[in-house]
Amino acid sequence: MYRRSLVVIREAVRNGVTHMRCHAEVDPVLGLRAVESALRLKQSLKHQLDLQVVAFPQEGVYKSPGTAELMEEAIRMGADVIGGITYQDADLGEHLDFAFGLAGKYGKPLDFHADFSVDSNDRAVVEIAKRTIAAGMQGHVAAGHVTSLGSLPEHEALVIGEFLCHAGISIITLPMTDLFLNGREGPEGHHRGLTPVKLLQDCGVNVAIGVNNVRNPFTPFGKADPIEAAWLLAITSYMGSKRDALILTNMLTHNAAQALCIDNYGVRVGAPADMVLFRERSEREVLLNKPEARTVWKSGLQVACTDSKPLELP
Repeated sequence: MYRRSLVVIREAVRNGVTHMRCHAEVDPVLGLRAVESALRLKQSLKHQLDLQVVAFPQEGVYKSPGTAELMEEAIRMGADVIGGITYQDADLGEHLDFAFGLAGKYGKPLDFHADFSVDSNDRAVVEIAKRTIAAGMQGHVAAGHVTSLGSLPEHEALVIGEFLCHAGISIITLPMTDLFLNGREGPEGHHRGLTPVKLLQDCGVNVAIGVNNVRNPFTPFGKADPIEAAWLLAITSYMGSKRDALILTNMLTHNAAQALCIDNYGVRVGAPADMVLFRERSEREVLLNKPEARTVWKSGLQVACTDSKPLELP
């Protein structure tokens, strides 16, 4: 577990990742081994990237008795974020009670996997937004997938999008996994299986791009490269203009930082010198070329380079 994760994370660093949120499965079968492994990685790679560890109840909290106690222990061990998965437990309200209760007790942000289907009746994200407002956690809650929203009529999706904006929910689209697993059977098969990115952005929602799986049974593709994920999203969400290239770049950088609750982010005086440099002249060229040649800095120190002639900071 540790060795495979190390390989993936080192590949991500070479691809320009300086901050990462990693979901570590917590359940009675694995116990806390995944969390322990992720925390070891966080410590051993701290000079190369900032790793946020999510205690994630993959099999549900109440569906797998004993998970609730393990989740709390994971937070005590040092997990940074409390995870939730709205489609595993039969009682959504009970699941959200637990997640928001634990977040309130330990002062941690929340990251949910939610509404991972093309069923327009799946709207758990609305309940997450209601709980977020009630708990005063605007800006500290993210939801990944939310693909069922793409199956709603536009006027209904707009109402939900505006509410998500009001609640300060960040949506993380996961194009590789979402497109590979969604819409495989049933009458819903014509749906694309993505959250409606442009609609949400028009509503003012913070939308980021993530990679949910790397070469495993859920998604047997990928190389932990954010640019690759943005390229795929550009094609499947009809985002092909120069302006769209800027939007996609922001989704990988500033929007992602907001979703991960990272303060003092960006290229400005006083911010940590974390950056990745390409030889391309524009964001659009980077997106189209998906260049392998990159030079990566973390806190002002070069931590990776795949360029035969590394670029140097002035």
